[in-house]
Order: sequence, then C-alpha cells, then structure tokens
Amino acid sequence: MYEFERAVSYESLFMAFEKLRVKNSKTCGVDEVSIKDYNTNLYDNLQMLHYSLISNQYIPYREKVFISKKGRKIYISCLEDK
Repeated sequence: MYEFERAVSYESLFMAFEKLRVKNSKTCGVDEVSIKDYNTNLYDNLQMLHYSLISNQYIPYREKVFISKKGRKIYISCLEDK
C-alpha cells in the first residue's frame, strides 16, 4: 500500500502535471478541461484528485474513441486520467 500512496502523493501528481504541461497540449479531453483551465486552480484540483485516489472514490471518465483517417483507433481521455 505504501507504493500506491507514494505514487498518488500530491508531489507525484504535481510532477505528472508538469510533464503534461511541458507537452503543451492545447486540446481538451473528454471532460472539456484544458491544461490552462486546470492550472488556474492547480493546488485545489490536485488535492481533490489526491483525496479521491487515496479514498478509492476516483471514477475515471469514459474515453472517447474515434477512427483516424489512416484507420487507427484514437482514444481521448480526460485531463486527470492523463
């Protein structure tokens, strides 16, 4: 259990968000939340995410799937699932 708590600690979630922000994706996920929007209230957003993960209450959004022009399946998830 210790490994899970360390993996979902506030610090780990913050570092994951920073890596996502470096990619600088301008598109929104299924939840219609952009990186810029999430960053506006980052501390509270990550605290709520952390709490929902450690309390086993987190429910991931359903991914949106579509077929690209090349025939590949593309999956779009929400920002927190990324």
